[in-house]
Amino acid sequence: MERLAPHSARSVLALLAVTTAVLSGCGPNDAGEERRVIREQHLPDAVSWIREDLARASTGVQSAAQQYASVFVLEEPETRERRLRQALHGARRPPRAIPEFVPSPITFLVGIGTDGTVIARDAEPDSLRGQNFGERYPVIAAALTSGTRGRSLAEFVAEEGDARSVSMLFAAPARHEGHTVGAVAAAMPLWSVAQRVTRQLRGNHAADIERGVNIWAYVYEGEYVHHRGTPPDLDLLVPNREARTAALATSPGGYTGVITLYSLRYGFGVLPVPQLGEDIGLVIFRSET
Repeated sequence: MERLAPHSARSVLALLAVTTAVLSGCGPNDAGEERRVIREQHLPDAVSWIREDLARASTGVQSAAQQYASVFVLEEPETRERRLRQALHGARRPPRAIPEFVPSPITFLVGIGTDGTVIARDAEPDSLRGQNFGERYPVIAAALTSGTRGRSLAEFVAEEGDARSVSMLFAAPARHEGHTVGAVAAAMPLWSVAQRVTRQLRGNHAADIERGVNIWAYVYEGEYVHHRGTPPDLDLLVPNREARTAALATSPGGYTGVITLYSLRYGFGVLPVPQLGEDIGLVIFRSET
């Protein structure tokens, strides 16, 4: 294991390695170059993108709530639902898109009535319509009762075979003529965060990908690991909670290591990301060529 120095704000850019335990010595088989790139480039970049995505999503939800507030006061329920769905659908698609939502790891937007129930989401079929988000999620209740914008982790009904779906849920009150008339909320699943990091890393390092380097990102959350589209055999080698806890106890600022999959050696890095929540962070793998 290779320890990463403690970080705060952008100081993660200057993470320096200190060898605390050696898997196979400091030699040609320790994926040292891959671990260096993860430590000095991939992890700092990924944390920066996550922070930016969180800030953009919060601003975007507030903009949507302001722009669509007049739709919430339409009297005819079917018209209100149809118009709200159209507005939310356009919020993430040009030419009417809200800039903070393009691009974004957000996977859906919803409009919520003053009673806490979902009026409409941004697409059909709409499995969320009628669900009481105000009762289920405190950040929604706060938007409706206190008029405050916020974000918090939330668990949703699993989709596409996932065991569970955990998202960062953003909410902002919709106010019309001085009154809160509803709320707009957006969900950013942790698997989508991992997928966004993977795609951005692979895009930024396209030349490395061309010569055979593999780069994959995961988001861990306690005993769970969130991902989509990653190699199933590599999924099994993501450090589990017990291993991460032991390593982070001596290196709370993160650490790197090495694994072998079918004779291909990967460096990996683990870094807590407290902006996403307690015991949540990134695992990034980078293979040798």
